[in-house]
Amino acid sequence: MNVTRIASLVAAVGLTTSLLGAQAPPPPPVQSTPTPAATPKPAPQTTATASTSGGPFDGGAVNPRLAGVPIYTGAAFLQSFDLDRGQTVFVFGTNDTYAAVVGFYKNKYRAQEVSKTPPIQQFDLGSFDSGSMSQRPSVVVKDFAWPDASAAYLHVVGAKQTRYVTVIQIIPTR
Repeated sequence: MNVTRIASLVAAVGLTTSLLGAQAPPPPPVQSTPTPAATPKPAPQTTATASTSGGPFDGGAVNPRLAGVPIYTGAAFLQSFDLDRGQTVFVFGTNDTYAAVVGFYKNKYRAQEVSKTPPIQQFDLGSFDSGSMSQRPSVVVKDFAWPDASAAYLHVVGAKQTRYVTVIQIIPTR
């Protein structure tokens, strides 16, 4: 394994761990007897989810930069953020097992185990150009059910909290 590949893997694990390991603080408690003017309106739904009865959906439905990247069936778009050098990370969550998600991407891309504990797999989407990229274009799948499913990744939007046992991080080629 060459030095660039090792550095990329270390950066991917560090990025995944820092991004996905952080937990958002819980929302403030709701008043037990709210006044009509203080009743919060539900936040608009901003997550894109594939139909669980259909197959995978094309990432272009979430963002044009993901066009051509298959998104795991039933994965919900959680957030995206910019990296250095014009790259963007897209994060999805699902409550399907880590093995099912890894199996889906193994049929499409070359897999590499990044970590056994916690289980993390990386699937390369393209070649890494150190002159124009800070991270390798890839799909990274992390098992948040390990070692305890009750400690799943907590995603908070407004007052809505959702836990995901498997998180998918996608860095497209451009």
